[in-house]
Amino acid sequence: MRFGVNLLSQHTADRSQHDLYREMLEQATVAEELGFDALFLNEHHPFDRTEELWLQPLPALAGLATRTSRIALGTNILVLPLYHPLRMAEDVAMIHAMSGGRFVLRVGIGYKAEEFEAYGVPLRQRVSRFEEQVEILRRVWGETKVAFHGRHFAFTSVSLPVQTFVRPAPPIWIGAEVNPAIARAARLGDAWLPADTSSIALLRADYRVYREALERAGKRLDDLERPLMRETFVLEDARQARETFAPYVLQKYREYWRSGAPQLRAEFVDDAFTFEQLCEDRFIVGGPEEAIRQIERHRAELGITHLIFRVQKKGMPHRDVLRVLRVLAERVLPSFRERSRSRADA
Repeated sequence: MRFGVNLLSQHTADRSQHDLYREMLEQATVAEELGFDALFLNEHHPFDRTEELWLQPLPALAGLATRTSRIALGTNILVLPLYHPLRMAEDVAMIHAMSGGRFVLRVGIGYKAEEFEAYGVPLRQRVSRFEEQVEILRRVWGETKVAFHGRHFAFTSVSLPVQTFVRPAPPIWIGAEVNPAIARAARLGDAWLPADTSSIALLRADYRVYREALERAGKRLDDLERPLMRETFVLEDARQARETFAPYVLQKYREYWRSGAPQLRAEFVDDAFTFEQLCEDRFIVGGPEEAIRQIERHRAELGITHLIFRVQKKGMPHRDVLRVLRVLAERVLPSFRERSRSRADA
């Protein structure tokens, strides 16, 4: 089992981008030193909210690529319909090269109408644009003289210097929450990234949809990575972990519910849920022993192969992130590393 960290991109705009990037850089280098397997960054564009700041993932990941040497790097997730696929192919290939082949492209169709309006992309076209973009990315990373004539993109002969690219090309993982999107992820993606807001019960149902869609596409679930992101806050003192994390995550999940998050709407009739209700079957929060049990349950019930810890929410101090990373690395992850070694030796 592999373990990644989702670094926070979303911040209040009362601090400089420079300072926030320096903190992100420290978190990344500490995570690599502590033995985590991957780092991921989110994307949004709050053009309608001047009080909010997002560190954009592609330039930030290019910077992280020059300051790390082993850990995988990726987006989590990129709103692909907002981009031209040829520019995306060039930029991702460059970061993949800068990192020595450590890049993972995780993408989704997006949902925020204000972002699509600002970029001049009709929201109703996001699915058809996405399907064309994924096809174009794969083709221009592997072929020369590519011709494409689609609804949104068209060119007669495009060649990137594929002979110079680091191989293999970056895998494309697709985020999806509702059944048609999950089926699309099965058909187009190298892996599916489920909604991190989903409980284990909802994820079991979603995995049935995914497995059936894979079979229709001629793929096998056992051959693919099975990633999942989970809100995580683990300290030596379990009570302190809950009390510190609760106000941040409650605020964020109430925002998710009000914005129409399908999986939260499926389980809660309004946004008056409690922290305890959210924690059940959803978060990895508490002390080290609790975290080990929670992670083991996700692996046993869902077959997760790559668990991504989201350890920071907007406004949370940088020092708390470093504390959680150290507790996870020193008190939680060794349990799973030892089990992996035992199975390999058997």
